[in-house]
Amino acid sequence: MKGNGQMQATVFFSFFLLGLCEFFIDLKRTIYIALFCAFVCSGLVLPFGANAQTIGDTFTVKQVEVNGEKQVLLTGLKTTFIDSATLSYNRTATLADVLMQSNSIFFKSFGVGLSTPVFRGTNASQSKVYWDGVPITSSTHSTFDYTLVPITMVDAIEVDYGNASLKNSTGSFGVGVNLITKNKPADEVLIFRQSIGSFGTYKSGLTLNFGNQKFWGSTNLYYEKAKNDYSFINTAKSGSPVEKETRAAFTQYGILQKFGCQISEKDVLTLTTWYHVAPRDITPPIISNSIESRKDSSLRFFLNHEHKFKKSVLSNKFYFGNERLKYINLTANLFEVNNAYRYNYVSALEGDLTPKINYNLNGYILHDNAVTNHYKGTPNQTRYSISGTGTHSINDNFRYSVVAREEVINSRVMPIIYNASVLAGWLKDYHFFVKASYGTNYNYPGINDLYWVPGGNPNLQAEYAKQAEIGLHFTQKIKVGSFTADVTGFNNRITNQIIWLPGKNGFYEAYNLKKVNVVGLEFHTEAKILLGDLSIIPKLKYSYTQSTNLEGINALDDSKNKQVVYVPYHLTAANIRINYKTIDVYGEYQYTGFRYITSDNTDFLPAYGLVNISAGNRFSIYKNSISLRLKINNLFNTNYQAVAWYPMPGRYIEISTQININK
Repeated sequence: MKGNGQMQATVFFSFFLLGLCEFFIDLKRTIYIALFCAFVCSGLVLPFGANAQTIGDTFTVKQVEVNGEKQVLLTGLKTTFIDSATLSYNRTATLADVLMQSNSIFFKSFGVGLSTPVFRGTNASQSKVYWDGVPITSSTHSTFDYTLVPITMVDAIEVDYGNASLKNSTGSFGVGVNLITKNKPADEVLIFRQSIGSFGTYKSGLTLNFGNQKFWGSTNLYYEKAKNDYSFINTAKSGSPVEKETRAAFTQYGILQKFGCQISEKDVLTLTTWYHVAPRDITPPIISNSIESRKDSSLRFFLNHEHKFKKSVLSNKFYFGNERLKYINLTANLFEVNNAYRYNYVSALEGDLTPKINYNLNGYILHDNAVTNHYKGTPNQTRYSISGTGTHSINDNFRYSVVAREEVINSRVMPIIYNASVLAGWLKDYHFFVKASYGTNYNYPGINDLYWVPGGNPNLQAEYAKQAEIGLHFTQKIKVGSFTADVTGFNNRITNQIIWLPGKNGFYEAYNLKKVNVVGLEFHTEAKILLGDLSIIPKLKYSYTQSTNLEGINALDDSKNKQVVYVPYHLTAANIRINYKTIDVYGEYQYTGFRYITSDNTDFLPAYGLVNISAGNRFSIYKNSISLRLKINNLFNTNYQAVAWYPMPGRYIEISTQININK
């Protein structure tokens, strides 16, 4: 086997070097090299690996209840899971907070009212959000506000990097976030949550679970309110005086009702309704005196039927969503109401053709329409989509996967998009993998981009991306735990990117003008040390992103070969969690590098670092439990702005409790 091992090492190392050279030299040829290497490796590796350990469970995680936040290798594509155990420490945090802790994602936060992601050099419309695999990103403005998802509504979160989200839909050049809810009865009968924090913040939640293995349900109520009257340094005024924010009040409340029924041994039916309301002020920049507010409300229905065959699972999902936005600008004397409706049917069949070949067939029909006084008539989009995924494990050390998706949008046949990925490695006393992928994707314009009056452009083309990844993954078991390290390089080339510019009549108009090239590196390492009742889990994440405009949008534009605005070169997150019996202590440091705020890179926001700490204890009373938690965000009261002219809160202290009444 020594000769075989040398041959494997030679093949895999050659594959890595070829891919790495291609990554930095010429993206266009990556697909040919990847296919060539897959062919060569298939022929050379096939005779080997018979004595290796099986690694099938390493790649596919179908259960929501995993033991900890983890990174999962889905045949060369990068995916992380944030499980229920991790979320339990963050029940009062926002979705943006949780994602920043667990992944290298920068959020553009306009004060405390709106957060959208900037990931791998992409903009907010190029990342998507899903609810159990169904897209819920706005069909009008094509973005999602990550402050409007209480973590109490979610049982786990799947984070798909780049083309890993093609299994759900198109358009996610950056990150696809899938909010996962349980599909089984819960152990707790009643859960009560209450927290009190700085700046007049109150958060309450109540979850009631009922039923048995045949029929079950849950009612989840939440209410959150904050004055957000924090102090800040007003750098727009002479002398930079300290002032207090007076227009950042935020309220949200809602209910999520779920029913489940085990119709037969092989059939499960669930119905979920989610009603959400969020009236809030729109925090103005410190250079403005505008008085604005908005009220977001949504009503979502989700019906899901699953049938288990001997070697496969068929699911049929029916979704209806209505999003309503009321916008008031007292300064400009504006009052607007926008309504958006979504109807979605998704059918998916997943299973195993053989023990080594897995497949997934997915098709959906999605219809969006919207009503507002800024549209002529009632514009709509109808999509018909079908996709197929195949994964082949040639042996225990090598597997490859191909996914392809075709869509028809408003009778327009879109180009087929695809992704090919390979994962190869050695398994003995440790796990070591080389992973690579290449694929294409597009992001179709939103309804506002096409039909907003004034400025919408019905002739817009879809944004198009070519995406490549290559990386290494290493896992080593040690006497007292384990150690994991992962490094991923990526290259995204985006054309036809949509940008709004001042037009001939003075109004902003939408154009396909930007071309962007993104290269970067992501590094993640984690250790788990177990010493009896004591566990210590340190983590370190770092990402470097260079997102470059390939050409100016006009003769006066000096953005060519410059970094895209609000894309930090450097992001770092280091944290450690220490658990001893029922006590846990957590600390983290988040560093965000400087961000250019002008397209010619002449002005920027400085880098900043934040320290957050928390500690908690859990008490058991018979079968029930009570937990208490103290959290301090921005421990050193750092003054910073994530977006220019929008000061962020200083030190924030919160005390929370949760009571679990079990069966």
